[in-house]
Amino acid sequence: ARGSLRYPYVVGAGADGHPVVLLFGCDTAGLEADPSGWAPRFLQERAAVVFSTLTMLYASQSATLAQTMARLLRDTSRDEMSVGELSRMFRVAAVREGVIAALGIAAYGDSDWTV
Repeated sequence: ARGSLRYPYVVGAGADGHPVVLLFGCDTAGLEADPSGWAPRFLQERAAVVFSTLTMLYASQSATLAQTMARLLRDTSRDEMSVGELSRMFRVAAVREGVIAALGIAAYGDSDWTV
């Protein structure tokens, strides 16, 4: 009922890593039969944190949101911060860019983990 994500769509940190997963897509949120969606499956496979959609998104919104999050994660000028703080910063940046769908992104994992 859920389907599967195939290898070409998943890029990880390797066998010893705990990657940050950006799970932004049109159909990654939960289903009626499985409301938790994909995020818990990535946590079970040792992801450090999963940023995932809570609702359907258009492909263009997903791409814009992923670019915004990647830019924030890679920004060497920002101080180290918790996942919770980064989530707030991400939402503010995305809404300023006109993508209100950022309010439908949740962080799964330890919100005190620092990035």
